[in-house]
Amino acid sequence: MTVPMPAGEVTRGVGSCATDAATAFYADLLGAPPVARFDPPGLVFFDLVGTRLLRD
Repeated sequence: MTVPMPAGEVTRGVGSCATDAATAFYADLLGAPPVARFDPPGLVFFDLVGTRLLRD
């Protein structure tokens, strides 16, 4: 039997919405502030209980 591995990182592209408004939207939706931001190129990371969400 194969045991699925948990995801370590999930990437979510926001296209032309890669702005402070998109970061605020995800922070509000997830209930947590970003843990890292690299601007440029516009990468924002959130920690979701051991799984990283990368918004670019």
